[in-house]
Amino acid sequence: MKSLIRWGAALSLIGGILINPLSIGGNLRALALTNEQVVERLQPVPVFTFLDGDRNFLVTRPANATAETLPVVYMFISQQAAQSFLTELKQKSPEQANGFQVTPVPLSLAYQMARRDQNQENPVQVAFIAVQQQVDAARTIIQQGGGNAEQFRGVPLFIAKSTEQDGVYLTRRFNNQEVIPVYFSREDVQTMIDQLRQSQPELANKVQIQVLSLEGLIQNLQSSDNTALNQIFLMPTQETLTFIRSLQPAAGQPPAAGQPAQGRQTPRNPNRRNPARPTPAPQAQPQTPARPQQ
Repeated sequence: MKSLIRWGAALSLIGGILINPLSIGGNLRALALTNEQVVERLQPVPVFTFLDGDRNFLVTRPANATAETLPVVYMFISQQAAQSFLTELKQKSPEQANGFQVTPVPLSLAYQMARRDQNQENPVQVAFIAVQQQVDAARTIIQQGGGNAEQFRGVPLFIAKSTEQDGVYLTRRFNNQEVIPVYFSREDVQTMIDQLRQSQPELANKVQIQVLSLEGLIQNLQSSDNTALNQIFLMPTQETLTFIRSLQPAAGQPPAAGQPAQGRQTPRNPNRRNPARPTPAPQAQPQTPARPQQ
């Protein structure tokens, strides 16, 4: 991996909006994305985990772990939720949390860790931690649509789709291309619909919010030949974008202490962690996020 953080594409997309309907019908077909293409698609999206000064991951074991239970690396969608978890962990288990800080890493890194051969020495599992508020919003939308909300599992994503028979998605223009924005926040997709309502109210009245899961989307990127997937663009939340902007150093200034530097260090493989560092189960539990069932 050439650099730890490359958020430029996501930040650039936040600038002006051009919303148009996009049909995904027709006879065009596309092969499922290669692993390299999936990594590229996920690269601009930050998730938040815990690294120490040597770029080792915080690896934990659940309190009810058995001998067969793999240790876990947590990946939070929300920086604030990750910080709350770490703060509580430092209070209840300071030895375990000592030296770790909340650090943004690309979603592509989490994806690569999750697909790693689990037969290797010291395997780990990656656990995505969704924001409970967004899980509740997703289940409400599913229930309103007549679905079984309790069956939803995973990290919720939100997309704007036409209610008409053609079922087109709304798009945004980025680098002279039409992309289908998929949001981690129900509020952010609603903002896009509200902006559309100001210019094209008739179209906006025919739009509904559809829910899917991050895990399901990644699986489809790997296996589906739906051409619309080639235009998917995952949109970080406004909270995440604000935090990432705060990490960007001013021109000519070095990164702040503790801030990952572009093009320099990369997180170490969690299997290369210091074997002397204990990894007992954390006593702290996230207050605002919800762990999706595996």
